[in-house]
Amino acid sequence: GTARFPDSLRLVQRNRDLRDSQIGVKEELTSSFSPKLQFAAGGGIYFDSANYYSFERSGRFGFSPLEEEYLAPDRSNRLELGTKTSAYGYGQLTWKPTARFSLTPSLRVDRYGLTNETVLSPRLSARFTLTNRVSINFATGLYRQTPSLFALSLTPGNQNLKSQTAFHIIGGIEW
Repeated sequence: GTARFPDSLRLVQRNRDLRDSQIGVKEELTSSFSPKLQFAAGGGIYFDSANYYSFERSGRFGFSPLEEEYLAPDRSNRLELGTKTSAYGYGQLTWKPTARFSLTPSLRVDRYGLTNETVLSPRLSARFTLTNRVSINFATGLYRQTPSLFALSLTPGNQNLKSQTAFHIIGGIEW
């Protein structure tokens, strides 16, 4: 026969059914106007959809090693995300005033269907060639990304999260 346990004795601690898809296309274009001036641009469009279910049972009978989990109530949540359309585009211009130095300002525009935001991300990079084998590089700018679908699915309140922004300053030596 089959042993049957009451619901209060079930041992399932976590159950996750995470289904998502993303499909898209992108294109890039580069052109040299002269040896001192190059242009690059690109963009893309992509489509996200998801059906996420998560369940977490609080610890019972000392099953959970974490006190927070042991005391927490059971919780479950479902995120059903119809198709969301996102797109991006960027442009950059590389200027080489000398054979050893280049400067590249750029701008990226993102339209996030997931968070319903349009954001601009300016960036700037520079490169100085010390020798034919060693260069110094520098870059700075804003970088952004949307919250992960999994983070959005954990609780209904997370579905109002907006994109994250990071300001980067990067330096390096290339050999």
